[in-house]
Amino acid sequence: MTNLLNVVDVIGEILDNNSVSAFMGAVAAFLLVQLTDRRRLTRDHRSIKRLVRANHRQARDKLEAVERNIEALTEHNKVTASTFMRFATDEIKALEMRALDRLSAKEKLATDALCYQFSAIDDLLEEATSTAVKLKSLIRNGGSTEARNRLGIKLVTDFQDAVVNLRNVGQIAEWYIDGDFSKILEAKFSREDLEQ
Repeated sequence: MTNLLNVVDVIGEILDNNSVSAFMGAVAAFLLVQLTDRRRLTRDHRSIKRLVRANHRQARDKLEAVERNIEALTEHNKVTASTFMRFATDEIKALEMRALDRLSAKEKLATDALCYQFSAIDDLLEEATSTAVKLKSLIRNGGSTEARNRLGIKLVTDFQDAVVNLRNVGQIAEWYIDGDFSKILEAKFSREDLEQ
């Protein structure tokens, strides 16, 4: 028992030293920072998947809207020039950079591939909206039939390309959500497969 009391006295004397106390405080602060960083990285890593899920739902909504626009144009001769909300690509890229240490090489490449697809679709839909605005203007101002037909064909083609790409990104997003990054990196999509 006296040995235990002696040990406690020695520990008390060591901790009473200002240098040792400062060192212990620095170690505690370091551990707290490490723990906080780990939690933040884990949160950012999970947030990427949440944003991909949100973009996946948004892709389905965009697909339905584009298909309605094609039907309105081809079957009812109506032009819709509404804009489409962009995917959260920049937010995913920002999270990816912050959580880079938590991502495997395949997950990083899959995230980049997915972001590329999201951006390409956004650009395509912006171009289609711009074409629709021009077509509506031609119709309203009595533009030539040839010019209207040319823009109408371009608009339908852009929308059809968007349908193919939205189906493609839907499949890629599902694989990403399931954590099947290898499938994303090995995927080869043909237009015929996606048009069915």
